[in-house]
Amino acid sequence: MALAVAVAVGGVAVGRYWAVLGVIRAYSGRQTVRCGGERVQKDYCAKRSEEEMPG
Repeated sequence: MALAVAVAVGGVAVGRYWAVLGVIRAYSGRQTVRCGGERVQKDYCAKRSEEEMPG
C-alpha cells in the first residue's frame, strides 16, 4: 500500500514538474524573438537594433 502511495505521489510530482516546465517554456518563447539568427530577449534585440541603426 505504501509503495502504491509513493508511486502515485511521485507521478503527481513528475506531472507537476512537466506542467511547470511547459508553462516556463511557453512564457520564455513568447518573451524571446529571433534577432540576427539567434533567440534573444525582446528588450535586448531592441537595444541592439538601436545601436546598429541609430535614430
